[in-house]
Amino acid sequence: MNSLTPDAAAALTRLRDTAEAYDRSWSFSLEGAVERRMLFFFPASRNATRRIARAATSLGMPETAVRRWTETARDADALGLGMTDTRGSVRLYTQFWDQMVERVQAGDLSPFPVYRGTKALPDGSLRDDAYLCEPMAPTDRILPPLLETCAAFGLDELAVARAFRAIEGADCIFTRTRGAGRDSWLVTVRRAHLDREALASALEAWPLAEAAPDLREAARSEPLLHVAGGTDPIKGRFLSFYFETGADEVSRLAGL
Repeated sequence: MNSLTPDAAAALTRLRDTAEAYDRSWSFSLEGAVERRMLFFFPASRNATRRIARAATSLGMPETAVRRWTETARDADALGLGMTDTRGSVRLYTQFWDQMVERVQAGDLSPFPVYRGTKALPDGSLRDDAYLCEPMAPTDRILPPLLETCAAFGLDELAVARAFRAIEGADCIFTRTRGAGRDSWLVTVRRAHLDREALASALEAWPLAEAAPDLREAARSEPLLHVAGGTDPIKGRFLSFYFETGADEVSRLAGL
């Protein structure tokens, strides 16, 4: 685990104290490795951009990457900084929800990058990801990759299907990310109708979650925000769950 410098601790404390929302996530590989992460979320503003950029630089993200993200942030409606609990990987995010809504209202349902991520990875490399939203995607477009990935990782497919059986394109966001060895999907279910009890039961019985009892606890007590899966050039095949959390939990994960 990389130790926090005083500058990084101060910058992260500032993010914690000013963020609008937080999430924590668990990303599993087929080999059973678990990566724990957190994210600080902000409505876009100049102050938020400066605070996030300062924190990213203090955590070791190259200044060229931070500048590139800062340029992208000018047109965004929301911003985020994510990192692993080991602080070995830092990610900067931008969201373009308002632009996507305008396109859909104008009748344009073509794929659009609703999220962008600039990631400093543990091996020192950088990666830019565009999360291409497929607006109003039908359920039979959303569920198959989710169910197939969950089954490949040993989750009870029937229990997972019960948990997500009511989701549809009108109340969730389905994105695909491809490039640089990555082929993945992400479903944002913040406003979807989920069977939370079925999901909690599925995770409780999931063998890989033996290594993540905190994930099981989150499924019982916190709202699910996203599920993601696919293939990553570093992790290989992966499955990730993201839950809303609070400032205290983020403080613990960040080592503040």
